[in-house]
Order: sequence, then C-alpha cells, then structure tokens
Amino acid sequence: MLFWLGIIGLVLVFIALCFWVVVLATVLHVGKERWDEANKISGSPMKAILGEVETDPGGVRDIRVSKGLAWDKKQRRWIRQGELSNEYIQDLIL
Repeated sequence: MLFWLGIIGLVLVFIALCFWVVVLATVLHVGKERWDEANKISGSPMKAILGEVETDPGGVRDIRVSKGLAWDKKQRRWIRQGELSNEYIQDLIL
C-alpha cells in the first residue's frame, strides 16, 4: 500500500514539474519587447493580477484593456476595474 502511494506521489510531482516546464517555456517564448509593452499597459504585474489596470489612459480607450465595474464595500461606491483582455493575453503567448 505504501509503495503505491509513493508511486502516485511521484507521478503527481512529475505532472507538476511538466506543468511548470510548459509555463517557463511559454514565458521564455515571448519576446522582451512584448513583455515590456504588457508591463507598460498594466503598470505592474500586481495591478494586472488585481484588476487595477487603468481603463482609459489619457482619456483614450485602449482596446487591449477589458473594462468593468466593481462594488467597493468600504467606500460603498462603484469603482472602475480593468484587466488585460483575453485576446491580448492569447496573442501575447501564442
């Protein structure tokens, strides 16, 4: 029984390792200028993760940013939210 649990554990570790190799290959596949562009649009990786990308920089609509509204519970008002669009992300990594 313990032997089979060890084998299953090794298989899961191998699958996780393969996943991270694919992620690393994808990140390295994208050119530096594309990552710089995405960073310039979002402001920082943390802002992109939290959905705090500026929706209308300089008052001009950016088609690479998806816009939305979220309810701020603390201030009890609607706030704008933005994220890099799915199409932009797919174009970035493919």
